[in-house]
Amino acid sequence: MRHEKLMIEGIPAILWGNPFDKIYIHVHGKMSRKEYAESFAELAGKEGYQTLSFDLPEHGERTDRSYRCDVWNGKKDLNIIADYVFAKWSKVSLYACSLGAYFALQTYADRPFQKCLFQSPMIQ
Repeated sequence: MRHEKLMIEGIPAILWGNPFDKIYIHVHGKMSRKEYAESFAELAGKEGYQTLSFDLPEHGERTDRSYRCDVWNGKKDLNIIADYVFAKWSKVSLYACSLGAYFALQTYADRPFQKCLFQSPMIQ
């Protein structure tokens, strides 16, 4: 699948798919990384969407423990990614999984997403 590696204000990211005016921000869960978005990006691409995935703190290429994976740093990073995406695409949607869904719910209350998809494990 077509993809381009990016660095957005120090955050490693991948832009998946052919150019479209619609995009999904893909926020992965705990113990994951940006590369795991490929299968989602393939499905989204068939519907005319690009996908942007990125590494949360302490995940993927960001293993520096001095920048912890906590809600404050998560919110900061998600806002950096959203500012980048909303400046470049006219129709923005969100896919977030597990810890990424929690960070997204804490961060994106005022963002005008077209669609929001959340995946989270069930808790007993």
